[in-house]
Amino acid sequence: HISVSGPAAGLTAIVLTASMSSCVKNTSGKVTFWYGQGVSLVANSIGVTSFTFYLNNEIIGSSSANVYSVSEPTCGSGGAVTKTMDLDSEESATYNYKVVDEDGDIWWEGSVKIEDGGCLNQQLSI
Repeated sequence: HISVSGPAAGLTAIVLTASMSSCVKNTSGKVTFWYGQGVSLVANSIGVTSFTFYLNNEIIGSSSANVYSVSEPTCGSGGAVTKTMDLDSEESATYNYKVVDEDGDIWWEGSVKIEDGGCLNQQLSI
């Protein structure tokens, strides 16, 4: 007969409770949109001052055209625009994105596949 006491006993109970919970799992993933200095220089040269980011036609953020990343950022850091998306219990989902300047001109558009628990770094380049 083996007796478990102390912190290990509580941990075992927590693990069992978690494994017996419902089969519906909450899934989410992140996407980060970023661009380098080249984009910033081109934008500044033609008088563009800001970008607005849309995911499935909803605004997820905006940034000054002067803010750029020197190299691929850690997901969600620096001048990047990051959004966490609820994947409705799916392993992944595809979303349409577009980025427009302050005049409404589209600079980038396309789609991204966001994975459960993942973070997609989407570089925007010219």
